[in-house]
Amino acid sequence: MINRIFNVEINWAKPIAVDNRFNSAHYDEQIGIYLISTKFTRNGVLCEKFVYVGETMNSFDTRIFQHIEKSSEWSKSYGQKYIRFGKIEKYPNWVETKELLLTLESTIIQSIKDHPNARLVNKRQINSWTIYYDINVENVGYRGIVPPELCTRDYYEE
Repeated sequence: MINRIFNVEINWAKPIAVDNRFNSAHYDEQIGIYLISTKFTRNGVLCEKFVYVGETMNSFDTRIFQHIEKSSEWSKSYGQKYIRFGKIEKYPNWVETKELLLTLESTIIQSIKDHPNARLVNKRQINSWTIYYDINVENVGYRGIVPPELCTRDYYEE
């Protein structure tokens, strides 16, 4: 891991139904993070549970289609599925993109896994994760339960 810390901003788009993802301004972005939630009514109250955090180096739409095609665990969750696309706005050009995405994905999972509205199906990353870079992350926009600020140093495995 590189010891120098750098800043990243993730701009989260408004949640949109997975079936309507083509209407999102970010759906054809090439790299980024995404957060999937499910909404349903329980006892007359609208509930939202967050079920999956993912990363992609393809377009968001290509990656979501891969999930749907192979019937990923989150696609079986109860309720209507929504997706928030997280566009990575700023990061140094010297970082390896895949390692950056894996670090961001793992850090977000660790930051929300114990939240009462999280029902994450990311089993592997909940129990074991790798942080490749020291990053201060600023989450802006429609971030759901993702904290506004994160630092990867807070989530090192012990």
